[in-house]
Amino acid sequence: FNKWRVKNGKGEVSLSGVKRRLNMNELKKYWYPVYHGKSAFENKFMYRNTRERASCRNALWNGDGTKVNYYYKDARGNIKANLDFYVIIDAHSERILGYSFTTNGENARVIRSALKMAVD
Repeated sequence: FNKWRVKNGKGEVSLSGVKRRLNMNELKKYWYPVYHGKSAFENKFMYRNTRERASCRNALWNGDGTKVNYYYKDARGNIKANLDFYVIIDAHSERILGYSFTTNGENARVIRSALKMAVD
């Protein structure tokens, strides 16, 4: 603390000075989650990307790819685990419109296949 009060030859810090210092944003992020909890901290300090729901069907589609934790056997009987899934979802109804599976990772061919299914 830069400005200490001197009393009887000793440096002294006031309670209001400590409170003021702790309520500075650069220090508040360290003690706030401990005192108020993680969710309160995230609500106060974390950025939230909010979006209104699509107003009608087919106004907005979302696409996402993910790994599937599913084991399968190939034509030779070898066990494989690198299955990927890509899906197209209608943002208004939250229904699956198209999907595609692959063993070669997410690529343009997989996305095109899922989009083709969604359009059809």
